[in-house]
Amino acid sequence: MAADIREITRAGAAIVLSLNVDKCELITHPGERRPSSVVQDGGALLGAPLFVGAALDSAWENRCEDLARTCDRLRLIGAQDAIILLHSSFSAPQVLHLLRCRSSANHQALSNIDAILIRVIQLINNTNL
Repeated sequence: MAADIREITRAGAAIVLSLNVDKCELITHPGERRPSSVVQDGGALLGAPLFVGAALDSAWENRCEDLARTCDRLRLIGAQDAIILLHSSFSAPQVLHLLRCRSSANHQALSNIDAILIRVIQLINNTNL
């Protein structure tokens, strides 16, 4: 790892580029050796966790909480508007981003999201699925 940083620094110097170490962050795989000065539990890139673990669990928990809060509010507006908003804004984009960026197969949050979506569709349509 330190050798990689030295190589990046060396290659950058060859083309007159340098690392601003005050603005750099070293993210390592869980369990991988890292310098003692680096304290990193997990990293995220564009809002998606890089590794499976607490960061991924937290991201899915946040999506479930956001969706549950949204569901309570959607029943206050018309059914057609609520379905359109649910489809295009509140659940699909953020959930799809997490699914595309990090493998979440068999994650408990997926069952929770399904349950929340079924509940909100039942509330909006006033039906029992």
